Amino acid sequence: SFEYSGAVAGMTSPESVKAIMALGFAPTVLTAVPLFHISGLLAHFLCSLRTGRRMVMMYKWNVEEALRLIEKERITAIAASTTMVAQLLGSPAFASTDTRSLTAVGLGGSGVNRRVIDLIEATRPNAMPGIGYGLTETNGIGTVSAGAMFRYKPTSSGVRVPIMDIRTIGPDGAPLPQGATGEICLKGAAVMSGYWRDAEGTASVFDDGWFATGDVGYVDDEGFLFVVDRIKDIVNRGGEKISTAEVESCVSRLPEVAAGCRFRRSAGAGHPLAARNVAGRECRPRACRGTHGGVQGSRPHHVLRHGPAAQSLRQVAAPDLARTGRARGQGLMGARAVKNTKHRRSAMADFRPPAAGPACRAGD
Repeated sequence: SFEYSGAVAGMTSPESVKAIMALGFAPTVLTAVPLFHISGLLAHFLCSLRTGRRMVMMYKWNVEEALRLIEKERITAIAASTTMVAQLLGSPAFASTDTRSLTAVGLGGSGVNRRVIDLIEATRPNAMPGIGYGLTETNGIGTVSAGAMFRYKPTSSGVRVPIMDIRTIGPDGAPLPQGATGEICLKGAAVMSGYWRDAEGTASVFDDGWFATGDVGYVDDEGFLFVVDRIKDIVNRGGEKISTAEVESCVSRLPEVAAGCRFRRSAGAGHPLAARNVAGRECRPRACRGTHGGVQGSRPHHVLRHGPAAQSLRQVAAPDLARTGRARGQGLMGARAVKNTKHRRSAMADFRPPAAGPACRAGD
């Protein structure tokens, strides 16, 4: 599956491949993710073992160390979480470091916001960016796009690979037509047999071989998957369903924000929404107005104005964001799939994307 995806990316991006080959650097990947994660095990270690690609491993993520290794070891590829890539490409030291060997940037672990896309286009215009969607339960395999496909629809998670099928379902578990937003389900050779010694948990996420991911999204008319949010991260405010990922994507492009993470507060908290960067400077929502031209069906000031009672962004340490793409703290919505089918579907009930189009990160 990985080799197929690479071949498609190369065939659809001949100019990028030509430029990469002309540089003459030996394929070398910077591994800054643990090997006990599915991405580290498959996308890094096993793929390198099969193809003979050189690996350079980091003990833990550090932007300065990563830049030093890219320059010294002539790293050609990095595949990491969106937050890690944003920290790398957005580092003040990036421009003064010899990074010309870095020609492939892979994203995963969390949704791609517009800030990361802007950074890729500004710093790696001739590189081969890519993204994939998958879970531990699917061996990290589901959808993928790279090169020209990624640039065509950079906020999507790509198209399905041949060994997997994809569909969305409604709160009642019934399949939805293409283009309809619902819970994403995957079926295919890469899907797990079940949770170890957990028959009840296995039964709650499977329906006739279809694995319910716990993510909300839709497949457009060209077969591209757009992940809207985790079901547990969708907030119900006065009957209006709000995607916290949409808020995070909009906030991420504010110049005052270096990094952010969304999470759901307990009902009735009533605190105003404020974004805080890692330096601690506060940025009020109104500053977001007018900065997101081209957003389809979603106005950032509208999103931020309607989120206060249920959502907040708080200041966190940068390493916490880098490792997980999410803040850590009490009341946080975790990334693990909900095993209770009834709870998962009730959380999704009546969710609809903005009437005029998809969510901010999916349509911007």
